[in-house]
Amino acid sequence: MKIRLINLLFILLPFTSVHASHIDRKSVVTRNNPVNTSFESLSSLSVGNGNFAFTVDATGLQTFPDFYKDGVPLGTQSVWGWHSYINKDNLKFEDTLKEYDFGRGHKELYTVEKKNPQASTWFRVNPHRMHLGMVGFDFDDATPTSNIKDIHQSLDMYDGIIKSNFIHNGTSYNVETLVHPNIDMVSSSIMTKGSEKPSVKFRFPYPSGKHTDDGCLWDCDSLHSTTLLQSKAGEAILMHKLDSTIYYIRIEFGKDDKLVKNGPNSYLLKSGDDKLDFSFTFSKDYPKEVAHTFADAKNASSLFWRDFWNRGGM
Repeated sequence: MKIRLINLLFILLPFTSVHASHIDRKSVVTRNNPVNTSFESLSSLSVGNGNFAFTVDATGLQTFPDFYKDGVPLGTQSVWGWHSYINKDNLKFEDTLKEYDFGRGHKELYTVEKKNPQASTWFRVNPHRMHLGMVGFDFDDATPTSNIKDIHQSLDMYDGIIKSNFIHNGTSYNVETLVHPNIDMVSSSIMTKGSEKPSVKFRFPYPSGKHTDDGCLWDCDSLHSTTLLQSKAGEAILMHKLDSTIYYIRIEFGKDDKLVKNGPNSYLLKSGDDKLDFSFTFSKDYPKEVAHTFADAKNASSLFWRDFWNRGGM
């Protein structure tokens, strides 16, 4: 009996010590942070909050989307961001249905392409999720990515922040990118050391409606419009209209920074010095005027993700 009791203690001892020991959750999480040291089309990184996501390249923003479109595309998407092309021919879903006997004692309707290919195609494509906007550095390089040197990028999962460092034309860039945990807002802080000042481009695409690409058409400016509804020191509100779909973009930046239109569906944000802190929020309805700073968003992100990692099973 004594031998059995000793054996039982030896069996239970490892389990008791494991449960009694303290797990350094931060170390467990951070040692698994993804790291990029070059451009790789399958290694884009995302930040989000469960309802909204923003996917970036090695610069920490969406600077080189063409490089990633055949890998893991760069994107900005929300749960509410859907679009449908105008149904010019008044196509009806019933036009896609055909009766079949599946052996259950009665005829059943099934969607087939052969009955009405035009209707089948339209209802297969619509509605589709939208890419809400491409936001990247305004680098005018003849050979994209080739002038980006000394890349070191990591996703700090414990705080929900993508940290990107690189050199462009001799200027060093330090970029932090995050998504607010409660609203569809991206916030970024850029610091440069060198001859270049931070300059960021906002571009708004028209949907391609396909399922094997990055969802963007850039040569259809006549089919959609981006309008500046409000502009004042440190803030601008844009409206993007695609067919019957409308949504808004509220951009917040420093009072010395300038937002200028540089295309039918494109705007340029230029910094007044070596640092640019800015945030941009997407919404279905006209945005509320609530000020958000990068510091506030960073603190909210850290609190949210630290709570997430410390509450879950590990």
